[in-house]
Amino acid sequence: MRRAHHALPTMAYIECKNCGELKRPHMVCSHCGYYREDMPVLADATSAEK
Repeated sequence: MRRAHHALPTMAYIECKNCGELKRPHMVCSHCGYYREDMPVLADATSAEK
């Protein structure tokens, strides 16, 4: 009973509106690199090579 507050909190995940993968809220999607559907943050590998 003394350690009732030591439980690990559950992580919140939402679906990326651009690609549909699960991501943390308010974070850049690791799969497609978008923050929101209209804001690309990470460049594609093909465009970075050019």
